[in-house]
Amino acid sequence: MTEVVERFLRAAGRFELDSLPPLFAPAANIGANAQRDGVWTTSTMSFDEWLESLRARANPRPYTEPVSEYTVHVDSGQLAFVRADATLIRDGQAQSHNIDYFTLVRHDGVWKILSGSYTSVPIGPR
Repeated sequence: MTEVVERFLRAAGRFELDSLPPLFAPAANIGANAQRDGVWTTSTMSFDEWLESLRARANPRPYTEPVSEYTVHVDSGQLAFVRADATLIRDGQAQSHNIDYFTLVRHDGVWKILSGSYTSVPIGPR
């Protein structure tokens, strides 16, 4: 399961958008709570809406999101819950501390992301 999450994080950070759809189950969704200037904002959208929002970016800036720790729970070999404690790094600088949560399901025998959600808290002064 963590391999799917790693592939997702790597592809998303490099904006390798065509490699993302095979990682997701039908009707998957993305949700986020991000803190900016001390205010929390919430967003939710389908995977397809999220992917289109990435495609619409004029000048996407690559990033990495190395995971320092995973917590994985698996039920009946069919459903998994993965928590990834990560730092988002852009232009060599730590930007935010992210806690990513993924629900994965076995779809046709392959682990797929059903839901991805995260919190993002800036690191350092802004």
